[in-house]
Amino acid sequence: MKDTADRYGPVSQAFHWLTVALFATQVSVAFYMEDLPRGPDRLEWYALHKSIGFTILVLIVLRFVWRRLNRQPPLPKGMERWQQTVAHGTQHSLYLVFILMPISGLVMSWAANYPISIYGLFTLPNLVAPSEALKEAMQETHEIFAWTVLVLVSLHVAGALRHHFMLKDVVLRRMLPGAGG
Repeated sequence: MKDTADRYGPVSQAFHWLTVALFATQVSVAFYMEDLPRGPDRLEWYALHKSIGFTILVLIVLRFVWRRLNRQPPLPKGMERWQQTVAHGTQHSLYLVFILMPISGLVMSWAANYPISIYGLFTLPNLVAPSEALKEAMQETHEIFAWTVLVLVSLHVAGALRHHFMLKDVVLRRMLPGAGG
């Protein structure tokens, strides 16, 4: 279940690919719901967006804990220092934004005095007093984080594809379930 020196284990792979699937779904939901007219349909899509965002937050926290308890495979030998810095910087920035982005969304909803129901199963307690100024600040912050995460994910994917197709090393394959290291 744990990572080895050669590849990521099934738990790390599951965290990674579940995050990818939820993120892709979240982006699609976000772009779709923005164009809906005000009404019950739009509220349902916003509720789904909040539920997925909360799920991503929980998943990222669990993933971070797993990563701290589990040594990950090292970067390929001979990788230049600047490339290591970019790889680690992108990865750490993704963790940070995947935590801060849902938190900004939660605070935005609370400040707007909107309840946050998670898949209709339970409602999160409102931890922020209603505030139009805070809602607007979090709305702007949430949008900045959204574009930031899109840029970071693009860098991450571009790096993985570069390793696979140009450098022909194992960086991408070691995260693929069933692929050799």
